[in-house]
Amino acid sequence: MSPEELAHIHARAFTASRPWSSDEFREVLDAPTSRLLCGPSCFLLGRLVAGEAEVMTLAVDPDFQRRGHGLRLTRQFIDQMRVERADSIFLEVGAHNQAARRLYERCGFSEIARRADYYRAEDGSRETAYILRLEF
Repeated sequence: MSPEELAHIHARAFTASRPWSSDEFREVLDAPTSRLLCGPSCFLLGRLVAGEAEVMTLAVDPDFQRRGHGLRLTRQFIDQMRVERADSIFLEVGAHNQAARRLYERCGFSEIARRADYYRAEDGSRETAYILRLEF
């Protein structure tokens, strides 16, 4: 999937916050630590650094949501990180994103911290980020 395709899906999936640009995706994908998993109109972008993996973003086009694509990509990433001998995976998710929080909890992630006012919405409001972690 090209950086332009990733940016398009990301913009459709993240309407309350600023989506990533194709240039931002291109820059991240150039790093040897990046891992990209793709499905139909969806993707998970993560990275692995010094034994710690991170889910940087997971995006599913709204027309394809609630079909298990996010769950499948998350489980695939977990399996890949086990093979690559990661010690753990962490991620941040907005407090309002109940669907994503349930998905990650279903995959074994648990909350380890919160960052108040971490995300900024287009309207200027702020949102708490939950930091979740999965230990191997």
